[in-house]
Amino acid sequence: MTNKYDLQILSKIEKKFNWVLLIGGLVSFMSAVAIYFSDISNLYAAIDFLFAVVLIVLFVYRNHLSKEVKVYAVMAIPILLGSLSFMDGGFASGAITLFLLTIAVSVVFLPVNRSILVISIVIVVYLSLWLWSNTTGFEPSIMPDSIVWTIQFLLIVLFTSVIFLSVYILRQTLIDHVEKLEKSNNLTYHLAYYDQLTGLPKQSKFLDLINERNTIRPLQGYLVVVSMRNLSVINSIYSQEIGDELLKESSEIFNGLAKENEIIGRVSGNELIFFIEEQDLDSLRQRIYSLNEARVTGSAITNIRDQITYYLGYVSYDGTIDVVEEAYHKAMLALTYAKYHREEDMVAYDLSFEQQLIEKQDLKNQLKIAIEQKNFTMNYQTKVDIRSDQVVGVEALARWNKDGRAIGPGVFVPLIEEINLSISFSKVTIEKAFEDYKRLKLKYEEDISLSINISPTFLLWSHFIDYVDSVLIEYDVPAERIIFEVTEEVLIVDMQVANEVLKLLQQRGIRVSIDDFGSGYSSINYLTKLNINEIKFDRSFINQMIEDQKLQRLLRNMIHVMKDIDLSVVAEGVETKDQCQLLRDMKCHIVQGYYFSKPTSLDLL
Repeated sequence: MTNKYDLQILSKIEKKFNWVLLIGGLVSFMSAVAIYFSDISNLYAAIDFLFAVVLIVLFVYRNHLSKEVKVYAVMAIPILLGSLSFMDGGFASGAITLFLLTIAVSVVFLPVNRSILVISIVIVVYLSLWLWSNTTGFEPSIMPDSIVWTIQFLLIVLFTSVIFLSVYILRQTLIDHVEKLEKSNNLTYHLAYYDQLTGLPKQSKFLDLINERNTIRPLQGYLVVVSMRNLSVINSIYSQEIGDELLKESSEIFNGLAKENEIIGRVSGNELIFFIEEQDLDSLRQRIYSLNEARVTGSAITNIRDQITYYLGYVSYDGTIDVVEEAYHKAMLALTYAKYHREEDMVAYDLSFEQQLIEKQDLKNQLKIAIEQKNFTMNYQTKVDIRSDQVVGVEALARWNKDGRAIGPGVFVPLIEEINLSISFSKVTIEKAFEDYKRLKLKYEEDISLSINISPTFLLWSHFIDYVDSVLIEYDVPAERIIFEVTEEVLIVDMQVANEVLKLLQQRGIRVSIDDFGSGYSSINYLTKLNINEIKFDRSFINQMIEDQKLQRLLRNMIHVMKDIDLSVVAEGVETKDQCQLLRDMKCHIVQGYYFSKPTSLDLL
C-alpha cells in the first residue's frame, strides 16, 4: 500500500517530470536529425522523430493527462527504441543504455510496486531478445557469446538494485522527515489554537469555528462569556491542581451538554466562552441555570462547590447580520461591566458600555497624572474604645482630589491595580499619612495608633521592607504606633512569602491587622500560623448581627477565640447605638464606624 507521504513526494516530482517530456522531445528530435545525415538507416530517424512528436504532444497536454500516462509513455519509448536498436546492432547498439534509462525513470517517478513491475518487464524484454538472438543468429562481432550476455544481465541487475535502493532510501528518509514535520505542525497547530488544559478551542479558533458553521447554516443564539471570579483564590488556597481540575471538570460538563451547533472555548485563564443556540432570553437563562446545576452536582471536589461563582456577560448573535468578532467584543464588554460592578446576575451588552469604557480609560490616564503629582489627601476615621469612649487610633483613608471633588478609594483603587501603579500610589499614601502623624499625636495622645491599608502588590514588593525602614526614619514615626492593615487576598497571593514579610514588620514593632475579616476565605486555622496582631471584622457582619441570632453567637465565639490566641479584635462599620451595645456585650471593645465619626480631614477631626 502506497504511503500518503510517498504520493505527496511523487506529486512534487511530477511537476519536474513535465520538463523531462520537453527535454526528451528535443533530444529525440536532434537524434532524428543526426541519424538522418548519418549512415544509419533512415528508419531509425523516422522512429526518433515520431518519439519526439509524442513527447512534445505529452508536454503540451501535460495538465490534461495523468502522471501515469506520461510516465508510461516515456518508458515505452526507450524500451521500444532499445529493442529495435538491439535487433539491428546487438551489443554495439545503445539498447542497454535505453533499458537502463527506462529502469531509472520507473524507480524515480513511480511508486515502488509499479516500478518493480516495469523493471520486471524490462528484464523480460532483455531475456526475450537473448532468446530471439539465439534462434535468429547474429554476426559474432556484434553478438558475442553467452558470457557477455550474462555480464550485461548482471550489470542491469546491479544497476537496478543500486538505483532502486538509493531512491527507496532517499524517498523513505524524506517520508520520515515529512511525518515528523507533520506531527510537529499538528502539535504547533494544536498548541496555537487549542487550550492544553481543557482541550477547548482558544479565542481565535472559537471565532473561526463560528464563521465556518455560519457558511453551512446561519447561526442564531447568544455569545456568553463566563469568568470564574474566584479561580485564582481557589488556586492559592487549595493549589493550582485543584483549580485546574475544577476548570477542566466544568468545561467537560458544559461541553457534554452542548447541542449540535453549540461551541465552547476558553478565552483566558478563568474565562470560558459559549455559543448557545437559544431563541429568547428566558431560554438562555434556563440553559445557563441548567449548566451551572450540572457543574455543581457533578463536582468531584465537594468541599469547595459553594465557592465557585461566576461573572457572566452576553450578547445576542445572528449569523445572517452580525460579525462574530464584533459580537465577541460586545460580550467581553458586558463581562467587563459585570466584573467592574460586581454584578451577580447575567449582564447583557449595552451600547453605553462603549462610552463607559472610554470614560474608564480617561479616568486611568488622569489617575496616572494624579499619582505623579501626588494629588491625594488623607482622611482619617477614628477607632474608639467603647469602655471609655476614648479615641485610641485612626485609620488613614486616601481621597483623590479630582476637579474639586474628593473621590473615594472604591472608585480609583481598582483602576490603580489595573494600570500597575499600586506601589507608586502606596508610597504617596504612606508618606502623606506619616507626614500627618505629628499633628495626630498633638491632637490626641502620645500612644495614638495610625492604621494604613497596604495592598498585596505593595506588601510583596521586593523592596517593601527597605522602603518602610527609610520612611520611618525620614518622618521620625515610631514603628510601634503603626498598624498595617492587609486583606486576606495578600495571603492568598503567596501566603509563605507574605508571612515572612509580616514577621519582619513585627520585628520592627509594626503591628499587622487582617482587614475585612469574614468577607473572603476566613479560616481560624491560618490565623494561628500568621504573624498578625489584630483582626477587623468586616462590616457585613456588623450590619446583619442585630437581626441574626446565629450570627451573634458566631461573632461572640469568634471574639472569644481571637482573644484566646492573643489577637486584638476591631469591629468596623458600626453605625447604630444598638450595634455598639451588642459589641460591648460581646467584649469587642474597639470599634470604628459612622456612629462615632465619618472619615474626615485632619483639620476637622
